[in-house]
Amino acid sequence: MSSTVRHTPLQSPDADRIETSRNSHGAGVKILDYDGLVDALSDTLASQMDTREYVDRDDYPGKEWELLLGFTTWGRESDTDRPGSEADYHNVSNTGTKDLVDTWETVSEYTDPFVVYMTTFEGSWPHVAELDADHGNDSFYRVEACDGDVELVELTPGIQSRDTVER
Repeated sequence: MSSTVRHTPLQSPDADRIETSRNSHGAGVKILDYDGLVDALSDTLASQMDTREYVDRDDYPGKEWELLLGFTTWGRESDTDRPGSEADYHNVSNTGTKDLVDTWETVSEYTDPFVVYMTTFEGSWPHVAELDADHGNDSFYRVEACDGDVELVELTPGIQSRDTVER
C-alpha cells in the first residue's frame, strides 16, 4: 500500500534525544561519499535530499562535510510559489514504510550509522497527550542502519497504567 511516510531527521544511534522537526539543529548524519550516494539514489530522490553543511573548527584547518537530514517530497523551503507550504517534518510520498527501508539500506552504505523514526500518522508527530485518544492503536517504526544493514522495529504506543496521584 502506498502512502506518505513522515520521518524524523536522521541522527546518530547514540543521540541523547529524538529530534522530530525537519530542521532540528542537533540532527543529521555525516555523508561519507556524497557523489556515491547521489549516484545510488534515483534522480528524483537525490533531488529531494535535505542536507546541511557542517564545519568542525576543533582542529586547524577546519573540516567541512555535508550532513544528511532526510528527504522531503513536498513542502520544501524552495516551494516559494506556494507560501506557507514549508513542511515542518520530512516526508516521502507514494511509498510505504517497509518500502522506504530499502532506501535507508542504500543510504547507510554512504553515511555514518543512523537511526530514523517513520510514521504514516496524519499530520505531524503526535504530542504525548494525543497518543491516548488519537493514535492509541497506530504504530510507528524505528530504523537503525549501518553499512547497508538495517533493523526495522514496529512500535505501538499505549497507556501502560493510570494511577491517581495524591496531592
